[in-house]
Amino acid sequence: MSQPQLVNPVVPTGELRRVSIVGASLSGLSTASSLRDHGFDGEIVMIEGEADLPPDRPPLSKQVLTGEWELERARQPGSDALDALDVDLRFGRRAVRLDVATRTLSLDDDAIVSADAVVLATGSTARRPPIPGIDRAGVHVLRTGADAAALRAGLAVAPKRVLIVGAGFIGLEVAGSARKLGLPVTVVEAFSTPASRVLPPAVGMALAEAAIAAGVDLRTDTSVEALVGAGGGGGWGGGRRC
Repeated sequence: MSQPQLVNPVVPTGELRRVSIVGASLSGLSTASSLRDHGFDGEIVMIEGEADLPPDRPPLSKQVLTGEWELERARQPGSDALDALDVDLRFGRRAVRLDVATRTLSLDDDAIVSADAVVLATGSTARRPPIPGIDRAGVHVLRTGADAAALRAGLAVAPKRVLIVGAGFIGLEVAGSARKLGLPVTVVEAFSTPASRVLPPAVGMALAEAAIAAGVDLRTDTSVEALVGAGGGGGWGGGRRC
């Protein structure tokens, strides 16, 4: 989980009357909850780009993909207490500009939100690398509930093989879920061991051995130059980029 960032808190903490939080995932909700727990009784405005409260993300690559859980079950920890936090939650709106000097947010509906402090709790985004074929039907990313639903539907048509580009945590979790569904899986990783950016080689090797034991065709030191195929329906290639 990415750490929220407090922008230009020039107003003394005891004089804060309005705090804007960009992002209603776990970091955003935890920030709102901590503010209330520490006695903040001012206004909290929370801006969330999705139409609903984002789900708890760990189950998206596991229980939701395998069908063990419906998406609605993957609720964020603490979401049941949201009403008690008294938050002005604005769904389906994105912050497109921040004036740091005035702590003013411009939203994509031209609304302006000013505050005494702004917390950026947006987390990361799913990035599609600039390789040919990346925007074809059947190529998925996984971050939101909608992404999980689309990928789950793609796996349900029983593709001949699922290709996962990237052996990070999410990629290997998706691989494990696809194997539980009985699907052939190939994972392509540019580095010599999985999750090498965050884990030492010995731990990465242990992850590799576990994936191979589960029947995953793991190919390290391999990069993707292009995605090619017959094209067409949503089940094309069963692709997934991590």
